[in-house]
Amino acid sequence: MCLIALPLCCFACEQATRRYRDEATDVALRTVSISDDWLKFRISGNADSEKLEWSQIMAVFETRDMFLIYRDADKYLALPKDVVGDDAERLRGLFAEELGRSFHVRA
Repeated sequence: MCLIALPLCCFACEQATRRYRDEATDVALRTVSISDDWLKFRISGNADSEKLEWSQIMAVFETRDMFLIYRDADKYLALPKDVVGDDAERLRGLFAEELGRSFHVRA
């Protein structure tokens, strides 16, 4: 059963990433603010922002070229490493410290 489910999950994740990238709102600037206590997500042109404490983050996966921050099983934010730049190592340490076993490196 797991051998069937895992490829389907990977496929669904890849499709969701492509849809996210190709959305019409792609022209809007997405901002992620990260501190020791919380993560804050905001889309330009939208007055609302979403502030989550670390305990509300389900998991973070690091791939070769991005961090995937899962808020729950259906919602995640793709944070490209080229946007993070030199702070990738600090961010990796913060994720590992705050999330423990919920931080996974798949690079």
